[in-house]
Amino acid sequence: MKSRGFTLIEMLVAVAITLALSGAVLAYIWRLRDAQERMTVAAARSAGVEMLFTRLEDDLVGVIAGDPKLGAGVKGDATSLTLLCRGTPPLSETNRGGDLVRMELRFDALTGTVYGERSGAEKATSASDAAEAVFGADVEATPRGEALIEGVREMRLRYYTQGAWSESFDSGASGGLPEAVEVALWFGAVDEASEGVVAETDMPRPPPDRLRVIVVPDAPEKAWGGGL
Repeated sequence: MKSRGFTLIEMLVAVAITLALSGAVLAYIWRLRDAQERMTVAAARSAGVEMLFTRLEDDLVGVIAGDPKLGAGVKGDATSLTLLCRGTPPLSETNRGGDLVRMELRFDALTGTVYGERSGAEKATSASDAAEAVFGADVEATPRGEALIEGVREMRLRYYTQGAWSESFDSGASGGLPEAVEVALWFGAVDEASEGVVAETDMPRPPPDRLRVIVVPDAPEKAWGGGL
């Protein structure tokens, strides 16, 4: 009995089925890798957010209103904040400012990254003044420090004082500390067409993905009944 071979049509069908199965398997693997990458990014971002909130809470416990030599203890706007607080400077630094530490927080809208730096208060001031003398006032636009959070579309800082929220605060000018600091974060890709600037539209702003209101313990005692 002669064995029957495969016809051309049968071979083509077998090849088509093999290719379809291979494509389905590859698509599943790519989807699995993409999901794993998204989970890794989300986990890293969540860890960065918790690090940011913890640092702010710790530093606001020991924040001061100001120092005659080092300036304001709390100075910030909607996307940056500088604190002067009691603490221990990094071991690699010699801090002539004693136990005062400067914490700087800045959001870079172009890259969607939140940067943070903690350093000896006097050293940080000297380095900032020297850099500005060399590069000009635009040195403030260059973020420095470690990247705490990436993939941030928008960050908003607000300061509660005298019964109302404000998007800027200077303890040197006000003569005291804010009652609370609010940090709001919106996640998502930065729009390259707008170069990281959030467009103003008539649509209501969605609620932030992460929000934390941190009370300043050394704020004026009368603030505790101010309706935070």
